[in-house]
Amino acid sequence: MQQIGARKSPAQLTSLRGTGYDPWEHAEELDLQVLDRPLGTEKYLWLPDHFTLVIQSCIGHARQRIALARGIGHAQLGHRKNWRKHKRQADEYAITNLIDHEELQELEQVSDDRQWISKELGITRRLLEVYLRQVC
Repeated sequence: MQQIGARKSPAQLTSLRGTGYDPWEHAEELDLQVLDRPLGTEKYLWLPDHFTLVIQSCIGHARQRIALARGIGHAQLGHRKNWRKHKRQADEYAITNLIDHEELQELEQVSDDRQWISKELGITRRLLEVYLRQVC
C-alpha cells in the first residue's frame, strides 16, 4: 500500500501533455493502484484511504483515459470527499495533462469544429469547453 510520504514530487513525474499523456504511466509513477472493474453507471471510483482508483471496465480506452486522468486529479489534490467542487477541480487538473495548448492551436488551424477537435485530442467536448473557459 502506498504511504502518503512516499509519493513522488511533481518534478519527478512524467512531463508529457496532450495526446502523448499516458495516465496509466502517471498513476504508476505516483504508486496509485488502478483497478479495472464493473461499476454500474460510474466511470471511476476514488478510494483515498487505499490510494486506489477503480476504473469502469466496460467503457472504451478513450473514456478510461479521461476517467483515470480525473482520478489522478483527485489523488494529487488530496480529495477525500465526492463534492461537486472536487469534481470540478479534478476536471481542471485532468485537462492540464490531457490538453497540450500547441496541439490544440494546430487543430484550430484546420477546423473550428469543437466536436472534431475534442475527438482528435481524445477528450470530451465538455472538457475542451472547460479548458477554453480557463485560457480565455
